[in-house]
Amino acid sequence: GGGYLEVDISRNLITSGAANSLLKLWEASPDLRVLKLFNNQLGDAIGDYFRQLFRLCPEIEEIHLSHNHLTERGAETIVTAAVANLAPAR
Repeated sequence: GGGYLEVDISRNLITSGAANSLLKLWEASPDLRVLKLFNNQLGDAIGDYFRQLFRLCPEIEEIHLSHNHLTERGAETIVTAAVANLAPAR
């Protein structure tokens, strides 16, 4: 394990274009539990990267994504990735 347990990069101007940087952060933080990305500029394109998040950080418990530019399509992509890649809560 290692890396961060909680990451708060909320209230910035982060767009889906930052996905590769987020991926590097997730790769370095396999024990990540809480990810705060609210109040940014993330769009539906970020959804596919969450599949990687769930594989790299299987113990993730909270993801805060309110106040971004996600539509129903992006939200569905994220939830589908979570169901496919995360174990049920114990």
